[in-house]
Amino acid sequence: MAVPITVLISSVMVFGDMAEKYELSSMKSAGVSLVRIMVPSMVVAFFIGLFSLFAANFLKPASLLQFNKRFLAIRKQKSALAIEEGIFNSAFNETIIRVNKIDKNKRNIHDVLIYDHTPNDKSLIGVMTAKGGEMYTAEEGKYFVMKLDSGVQYKELEKKSKLGSNKSEIPFMRTYFDHWTKTFDMSLFDAEEGLLNFNRNREDMMNSAQLLKSIDTFRTNIRENDGKISQKMALLFQDTPQKTTPTPENLSKPDSLKKDTDLSLSTSTELKAVSTDTLLTIIYYQCTH
Repeated sequence: MAVPITVLISSVMVFGDMAEKYELSSMKSAGVSLVRIMVPSMVVAFFIGLFSLFAANFLKPASLLQFNKRFLAIRKQKSALAIEEGIFNSAFNETIIRVNKIDKNKRNIHDVLIYDHTPNDKSLIGVMTAKGGEMYTAEEGKYFVMKLDSGVQYKELEKKSKLGSNKSEIPFMRTYFDHWTKTFDMSLFDAEEGLLNFNRNREDMMNSAQLLKSIDTFRTNIRENDGKISQKMALLFQDTPQKTTPTPENLSKPDSLKKDTDLSLSTSTELKAVSTDTLLTIIYYQCTH
């Protein structure tokens, strides 16, 4: 990334030095044009530009990919690289971990705080605190284990509503423990899938051909999802009730019955309009998952 500005500054310095020493004037007086004087530097700049393009498109993504692979391999064996002191770590998907202090042996930990966001309802609180414990990897790096000592778990459960009442209850559970073992699966850091889960800017590890292929795949998935949604919508609304035409029976009904019929039709239409957005959301979720 520094090559273009480096070439520019160096070119300005070289030609400025030549002009200061009247070398450019001497060359022009000898019949050499300015374009011919600049041809060697233009050729060098052209090849430097090609190399910069090659490096940015192939060398940089490949080196970043290999770096992340090595980092994940070391991370599976050395759990201390996954957890740092005083920093909230979100590498384990929806479980956030913070350790206030780590001993020199990189195993014993103190003042642990864990936020659990695994439930479907993200508004529910799930927090675990512990005074200390230890962390290590098990079964050749397949699992990351945290043994916690002397802690408390706070957890909100799903809301419950009483029958015949508008009020809802929010159950809350508090658990005191002396020892608690929490295990994390390290398979999410395996091979290419681990890189996709670990690195949010994974497009930095792709060259132009891979990016074009990914964009094409993304567009294909969008078209397929749009087609599925259209089919679901067609099946959903193919039995839409048609407008009723006046018949002798309808005409012979009293006005009060006509009003009740119109009211029920309008009510059903309103209910259908209200539920359309919900149905669209459900259909889109089913198609995309």
